Amino acid sequence: MAARMILGTARATILGAMLMASPTLAQSKTPERPVPPSLQKPAVDKAKSPSVKAEDPKAILGKAAEAMKKASVLRYRANTGGEGAGSFAKTGVSFAKAEAGGWKVSVVGELFAKNPDGSAKSLRTIEVAFDGITARSIKQNEKIVAEYDVRKPEDLKLFFNNHDAGASVVWEAIEDVPFASALASPALKSIGTDNVEGATCDVVQYEATGADGATQVVELAISIDDHLPRRVSRTFKPQKAEAKPEAKPDAKPDAKPEGKPGEKPSDKTSERPQDKPTSRVTTMTEVAANDGVLGAFVLNTPDGFMVKSETPRKPKPEAPKREQGPQQPMAERGLLAKGTEAPAWTLKDGEGKDVKLSDYKGKVVVLDFWGSWCPPCRAAMPGIQKLHEKFKDKGVAVVGLNYERNAAANPAKFMKDNGYTYNLVLKADTIADKYKVNGWPTFYILDRQGKVLWSAVGHDPSHEEQMSKVIEEALK
Repeated sequence: MAARMILGTARATILGAMLMASPTLAQSKTPERPVPPSLQKPAVDKAKSPSVKAEDPKAILGKAAEAMKKASVLRYRANTGGEGAGSFAKTGVSFAKAEAGGWKVSVVGELFAKNPDGSAKSLRTIEVAFDGITARSIKQNEKIVAEYDVRKPEDLKLFFNNHDAGASVVWEAIEDVPFASALASPALKSIGTDNVEGATCDVVQYEATGADGATQVVELAISIDDHLPRRVSRTFKPQKAEAKPEAKPDAKPDAKPEGKPGEKPSDKTSERPQDKPTSRVTTMTEVAANDGVLGAFVLNTPDGFMVKSETPRKPKPEAPKREQGPQQPMAERGLLAKGTEAPAWTLKDGEGKDVKLSDYKGKVVVLDFWGSWCPPCRAAMPGIQKLHEKFKDKGVAVVGLNYERNAAANPAKFMKDNGYTYNLVLKADTIADKYKVNGWPTFYILDRQGKVLWSAVGHDPSHEEQMSKVIEEALK
């Protein structure tokens, strides 16, 4: 028996050596799959070895969530495109944990157009950042800095999307609980492994439904080494309206709709371009945690640029035109309309004393909603001080309505240190909704009866002259 076992072992050893030595007998190594182009949705290798059990998708995302919790900074290079899209972007993306919670976000790069011959043409630069409070985008071609004081995560996504930066961001990774939306999806599943730019990744898929009824199918490729994302693809499937066959006046109740045998009435409408899914794919390279960033989280206003405050909104379908009566005056950027009576308020000044809007009755009043954390607010303050000095003895009151995000901030000291001597009141956020403040700074000029004469959002060097003319007219 022992001899027979030794002989079997020897035969196995010789056969193994033959397999290793012979390229025709030895099992060839599976060639590495070429990296898919960034502008095409790559196919996932769903065929796993039968002996390897697919990992639970919640376990995959659980490890990814732990990796994000351990990271204070994350950066990567992103190539973003889509099936049938006429443009693509190359960006550097950075995240950093904010002091007050959440994440700061920076996306810098370039947007390109795809030409029919396969070449690319630069359309514009992408410079978008969120410092934990305010989102800003520098639009070089228009010499404008767009900004928005973010209150909800949904608005942050919309702002980045509106400025060509949203598709570069793996939003699931920077949720309050990383990947919580994916983990909560009933449709979450593991769909195999894939090689993304040389990194072996587990791929999971989940679905989400938007307010418009559209279904978003998301695939996340997570590295098996560092458990950080390497690719995200989003396929948007619009909700189809069920087509109904047009009834004919003389049609019989049991009459069948016209068409070829077997063709359903809705077959033709299902081919409409607006019903076809669209997709965006972002592939990440040079992914690194806790190792520096690729862009700034605070974007300063370049010389000669105008700051414009905006409210990111979802595009809405155009409503049918209706006959309308006389229209009310249009408010500047959604603010209180001209002629509107300014809402009453009572707030504290820097010394803790009550100050009421009614205290200024009979005067022309300039209101400046500002914060020391806000770069355009600070840029506007020298002009506001000039207006105060010009009109302080002519029946005009200038009031700085302050709002601070940081409890340690001292707006009274800030004004004193910078030589600003006009009135200060605090906790302006408590009346911001009444005044429809959607960005900082926001300005109002009220007449002697307390009604709105003029309003604006954001800092514009021309505001000082405009406000001066409005005040002079109101004093006549």
